[in-house]
Amino acid sequence: MASERNYEFERATRLIDMGFARDALDIAERFLEKSDEVSLIAGYLCRGIVYEEGGVGVERNLEKSLENFRRVSLISPCSASFVNLARVSMKRSGGHQDARRFLNVALDYPLIPEAVLCLAEYYETNVEPDLVSAKKCHAKAARMWRLAGFRGYSRVCRRMGLRRQALAIDLLRMFITPVLMLLIGNRARVTF
Repeated sequence: MASERNYEFERATRLIDMGFARDALDIAERFLEKSDEVSLIAGYLCRGIVYEEGGVGVERNLEKSLENFRRVSLISPCSASFVNLARVSMKRSGGHQDARRFLNVALDYPLIPEAVLCLAEYYETNVEPDLVSAKKCHAKAARMWRLAGFRGYSRVCRRMGLRRQALAIDLLRMFITPVLMLLIGNRARVTF
């Protein structure tokens, strides 16, 4: 049962990645027909991603995406569920205040790299960007062995005019990427 559910969820995420949103939404609806907690989480999570991304047969709808991610956060409150809410909030116009509120809640839970990366994105894309704080968050994500942390740190350094520092991080990333892929695999590629 669990392996079948995992397979279906992975299939839905692959369909979303390929743009087949309607098919992924059908899988999400099948999850929601079941009453167990894990299936409900999978269904709402999948539906949230579908509405966030949009695709063939489904229009992008950030309000519906937020509603589904809210349901996930009510069933299973954790850092990841609030990071999803923050990510979608930042995509909405004027949603940065909501995003900060969700990030504050996410940071109350055990720290995950995705929360740090989301906070860095918040600082970078805010109406008044705080590049120093963004750089610190990217550095923290890099210390958590996330390639997005290295890329973000380099990007922020360039925006701040620190080209040599950016170049040094890019060179480090070139050498460390194969090592990270061997040690922790695809987790090194995870963004938020």
